[in-house]
Amino acid sequence: MTKMKLITIALLFGFAALLIGWDLYVYMAGNEVDMISGVVWETSSKHPVLPFSIGFIMGHLFWGKGEVG
Repeated sequence: MTKMKLITIALLFGFAALLIGWDLYVYMAGNEVDMISGVVWETSSKHPVLPFSIGFIMGHLFWGKGEVG
């Protein structure tokens, strides 16, 4: 595994940990509507292109990857 690949994986895990930590902090503060899921839900209600874009990106990343395993 190359050094750049390890850095990329570390950044992805670090960013995910940061988001989870922030979400837990907001939840513990009692602001459930301000959690990431609440903000995404509210934004996607106002801008339906958001869930479409996320679906498009996921399809682009994972379509045609072949057989799993």
